[in-house]
Amino acid sequence: MQWYGHVKRREESHVVQEMLNKEIPRIVRRGRPKKSWMGQMKSYQLLYGITDEEIQDRQAYKTRLRSHATTSNANSQPHS
Repeated sequence: MQWYGHVKRREESHVVQEMLNKEIPRIVRRGRPKKSWMGQMKSYQLLYGITDEEIQDRQAYKTRLRSHATTSNANSQPHS
């Protein structure tokens, strides 16, 4: 998620942004489609409740990711 923030804050003309926004024609195969990296990032963004404006504000994005990481780590601790 941190790298996703770095990428999203780049200029629209940067090669990485151009590649993320580029539509690639795909062969439609049978069964469930494979998960894409961008699809996973969008689902994490929805799960964490992160807006595009927060991604552009580096400090707000960093705070949101850290707060989620600490709450998820606290929830995963075994109970004694």
